[in-house]
Amino acid sequence: MENEEQKTLLAVPARIYEVGSILSFNKALQEWQKFAEIKERETTEYKVVFVGNLLIFVGGWYESTDGGSDEVYCYNLETKEWSDMPRLLDSREGLCVAQLDDVIYAIGGVSQSYEILKSVERYNPSIGKWEPVANMQTPRVGAAAVALNGEIYVIGGSFEDYLNSMECYDPKTNEWQQCADMAETRKWLSATVHKGYIYVLGGMNVEYLDTVERYDPVSDVWTKISSLSVGRKNICTFSLDNTLWSVGGQNDDESNVVELYDEENDKWLEQKALPVGGVYEHLWVPTNLANQLTDMCS
Repeated sequence: MENEEQKTLLAVPARIYEVGSILSFNKALQEWQKFAEIKERETTEYKVVFVGNLLIFVGGWYESTDGGSDEVYCYNLETKEWSDMPRLLDSREGLCVAQLDDVIYAIGGVSQSYEILKSVERYNPSIGKWEPVANMQTPRVGAAAVALNGEIYVIGGSFEDYLNSMECYDPKTNEWQQCADMAETRKWLSATVHKGYIYVLGGMNVEYLDTVERYDPVSDVWTKISSLSVGRKNICTFSLDNTLWSVGGQNDDESNVVELYDEENDKWLEQKALPVGGVYEHLWVPTNLANQLTDMCS
């Protein structure tokens, strides 16, 4: 990543009970440390993205109605203020989110009326509103999404049953195309781009999965690689210093396991555990702005 030395890698909790800890990665010590705190809001199980100077929280589960939320709100790292943003067109619990340049895509999930959605919408900061794009071919909840080579890939999830399918959206044509299926069905899986491939980790079908698959977008082929040491869902996964990382997640409890993938020997190596286990979204934030997070509870 460009100017990586000027950026801080943060893990922002996706579920907060009263107060949640934002973690930062200390490269010198190769460990995650508590960095800031954030108070619970009415919406939880949201997705978090970073655009401009804003941490943006999208959709999720709305506690007061026990259903999907259309709320979008942000924390301005410069002014240290919370504010509401334009609401989603559809309420979405269990959505997935992808970011292509500064454009945010909110994909699938479950509506307030408990309908599993195939609808997709995007938010362009230069326009300042959400607008619909073409629907996916398959409704999905609990899927994963990544951006690669100017396109968006949506993977797995469930609709009537667990899914192993993947489809790809081209914003230039506003069309979805079916891609090769994974070997396993997966809901609440995690996905990231690493060295030009898409990796999917864990998730669940009838049990928590420890399996990992890699997708080659050139050949449209999935390959299984070595399994994680611990099966879990909703893992925070990312590429750091040309290494694939697997952080936290859930199984029967909130996991604090941290692993990195040894490609040469095709195995996962456990690292120092998280100070607080759970489900996190990873974000790269300029260090001068990240330092403003200390007051998020005020």
